[in-house]
Amino acid sequence: MSVIYKPLDPSKHEIRLLRISPANRRVFPRTIDCTLETISLDDRTIAQYIALSYMWGPAPQPENASSWPDVYVDGELVNVTANLNLALIHFSLRCTQDVHFWIDAICINQKEPVEKGHQVGLMRRVYASAHEVWAWQIPLQSCKLAMNFLTEASSHMAEENRGDDPRSSVSTVWLRQQLENAELRTTWEGLTQLLSQPYWRRNWIIQELTVNEHVHIVCGFQTAPLELLINVLDGLIALTLSGVFSTVNANIQASAYDCGQILLLKSRGPDTLDALLRRFTNCNASDPRDKIYSLVGIAAPYPNVELRPDYNVEWPEVFYKATKYIIQGSRNLDILASSASGTNELPSWVPDFAKQSPLRLGTNDKERTPAPFPSSDYFNAGGRSFPVALFSDDCTRLTVHAMFVHNLSYIIPQRQLDSRLAPIEELRRRLQFLVILFLESARAPGSRELPEEPVVTELCAYVCLRFYEATMLTSNLSDLVQQVWSATDFVQFCLKVIPGGGRETDCTPEQLDILQTALSPFRSLICCELKAPFSLVEDFQATAMNSSHVHSRTITTLRQCRFLMPGYCRNREEWGWHGDVIAIVLGCNVPLILRPVSRPGELPTVMRIVSEAYVQGIMHGQALNKYPVQQITLV
Repeated sequence: MSVIYKPLDPSKHEIRLLRISPANRRVFPRTIDCTLETISLDDRTIAQYIALSYMWGPAPQPENASSWPDVYVDGELVNVTANLNLALIHFSLRCTQDVHFWIDAICINQKEPVEKGHQVGLMRRVYASAHEVWAWQIPLQSCKLAMNFLTEASSHMAEENRGDDPRSSVSTVWLRQQLENAELRTTWEGLTQLLSQPYWRRNWIIQELTVNEHVHIVCGFQTAPLELLINVLDGLIALTLSGVFSTVNANIQASAYDCGQILLLKSRGPDTLDALLRRFTNCNASDPRDKIYSLVGIAAPYPNVELRPDYNVEWPEVFYKATKYIIQGSRNLDILASSASGTNELPSWVPDFAKQSPLRLGTNDKERTPAPFPSSDYFNAGGRSFPVALFSDDCTRLTVHAMFVHNLSYIIPQRQLDSRLAPIEELRRRLQFLVILFLESARAPGSRELPEEPVVTELCAYVCLRFYEATMLTSNLSDLVQQVWSATDFVQFCLKVIPGGGRETDCTPEQLDILQTALSPFRSLICCELKAPFSLVEDFQATAMNSSHVHSRTITTLRQCRFLMPGYCRNREEWGWHGDVIAIVLGCNVPLILRPVSRPGELPTVMRIVSEAYVQGIMHGQALNKYPVQQITLV
């Protein structure tokens, strides 16, 4: 294929366009004949062209796929995937005259890394300068029904005022009638199928659909403006918010998650690279490097730092450079909370951006305009000034400052607790585990006997209180939790749950919903050994458990216990090691679990990140004045 590619001049921002010769509509084409033409994006007189957005991977192949026409470019046979071949067949049949396209797989010499890197750097301009962007969908029969529905919806537009901003949208009255029409079941299934196509989870389409105002969904010979799909989804959401809920609506909205994230970005404008990586963590790219390169072109630029696509370097180095770029650009270390890659190719402080997260992190992002970047590379903590980070020359080590807060006793992986459990059963198992650990440490040395029953009850109440603080109050719902479910009521409920007597009917639907949110199935239970006991009497009085007095044996027993603070981490696979610590890394807004690599007393102190952590009492900067700051090196 290199024969058909002539060198491009980067200084002129040159690209190639593919001209597809129209086929005879009466005869199925034997070949698809194309030519390449070189143009400059700086030339304002360039011919109009269509930029194609599609999924490079395979498409369902019919039995006659072997008889599909071959694709020739300047007389040379080129190999394309079934999905692109199918698209080119439809384009050649529907276009009555020569049409220019920009199609990355053909217009870029994929075997030349230098050219590929330069062309990828231009892709934002390529799509923004296009006359139209065509979002190609696999023309399944069910999807054709969805396209027919979109066409019909275009004739039912209504002006709906939302505040002072009138906007055009699909009439919710008409849309509600369609939802209630049982004969449209296959149409709704088709819309769900259209929104479930793998296309919507492809990394590159995020850029391709957001930089041009004239985007059309193309499914076979049918087309519909992307704006029309947005209007339909907006209408369904409006119906849901107004109390009109249906299984059909729920299925469509669930399948539209990936599409919706792109549409949300399109309406709200650019965000920083680290925010985009969190929001689109579940998107796919055949080349791991494209997880970064597909987003950096549309990310809000950081001042004084730059990250350019370079296909001459392997993906681990791209991930190093992207993490360094984010840290230096944002001037904080928040990205460390997403790291702990655990791979042989990457240091623990570099996230594995190619690994899909089970969490849809974008749904929890605060929707806000990015704050102005700080003007200094230093920040103040505890009255002292510290550099944000220092990188080794090979970018494999990161030197930071941290405070060690707790020692770690255990990480209980989620698979040990079984994420399929109902919230009440999951709560029971977690509490039982903590109570057993606590009572084991409460035994007298050499004794197998537990304290008497009143003391055991009070110890269980103490564990439940700690669980309430560490689990319920570390979520983003802490204010709501205390209004809906007080510590006293929670402890009373838990004392019924631990022996198996508690049921869902024993708490309100609002309380059950909060519990299900707090017991996130994507976090593992951790136990921290506290360095000093809390005020035990105040703990019990706060729960109104035996508020008039506390069993004297309970206080004695508690003082002998190993104090365990339950918390959570995202790591779901690895057991904690004795010697692991909960640390606050200055510049990172989430505590981390760190594991020593160097020997005790050895300098520099070398550690690796195991996971982020959530522990009550240090989530809002409470520990900043309690512990000394140490310099450590992360590997």
